[in-house]
Order: sequence, then structure tokens, then C-alpha cells
Amino acid sequence: MKNGQTPPLNDVLSKEADLFAATAVEEFNSKQAKLGEKWGFDEYNSWEFNPETSILRLKFEGAPDVEARCGFFATYCTDDQTLEWCWNNPRYPEEMIEASHTVREFGEKFELRYLTEGMIPVPTDISLSYVCSLALKANEAIGVFRGSEGEVHPLFVVFEVRRDG
Repeated sequence: MKNGQTPPLNDVLSKEADLFAATAVEEFNSKQAKLGEKWGFDEYNSWEFNPETSILRLKFEGAPDVEARCGFFATYCTDDQTLEWCWNNPRYPEEMIEASHTVREFGEKFELRYLTEGMIPVPTDISLSYVCSLALKANEAIGVFRGSEGEVHPLFVVFEVRRDG
């Protein structure tokens, strides 16, 4: 990674993987800002996810809801600062976690073990943003949504967004 940041688990990156990661981080920052500015992804009152349709709904006070087609890729536990890829958890049906498999495939391609190990330590917000940026890039998504469910936060890549009403 550029700018002195090191990836989680301190993998040494090939030139190709380093370029992929650097591009992913730039895209992530830009796309997350757009999701916040244009769609209010940082200002919602509540959210819900329908696993049958892969639709995320954000609810706002005094404004129409926002719906987003998403892919569930991981959960982040704030208590022990670990991330579990959805493909590692047998509770999730395959059709719901395709985005997670895509991340794993990129991890195999670039030999990034933190994308191919079922659970990984993610000790800082910067590390979490880094991992999310790789999921965004691998899935060609327009953003990432981090839900808050107590100490376990589901992570989704966002593919398209529309305003209800």
C-alpha cells in the first residue's frame, strides 16, 4: 500500500496486487463520499436488509427511503476486532453471499491471504476501510455499507441505489 499504510496481516504485495490495492483505496474513498453526499448513506435513521432480494433499505426522517441492491460479503465484530468472510459461515445461503466469493477469488489471484482466510484480525478503522475497499474493487461496486447490529456489523457492497417515491 502506498502512503505508509500496511495491509492487515502484513502480507507483502506483488506489484500487481499493490496497484490493485492502491486503486481500490482511491475508488473506495471517492465512492463512499458520493454515497454519503448523493444518497445520505451517512445520515439514515434506520436500515433493513432483505436477504431474499438482496435489497438494503435506508429510512430517513422526513425524506423518502433509499433502496440499494447489495451483496453481503462479511461481518465485523467490534468486540474482538475480527472480520469473518461470509463464505466461511455455513449459515448464509450461497445465493446471498456471491460478493464474498468474488473477494476470495481476488485474494487467490493476488495471493492475499487475508482475503482467503475465513476470519482475520482487523484492529483499526483504517484496516477495515482497506479490506472494504478491496471488496468494493473486486465486485466493481459503487460503495460499501456497514450496518450496525450491536457488536456484529454486517458489511455489504452496494451495486445500485434508487430513492423510493
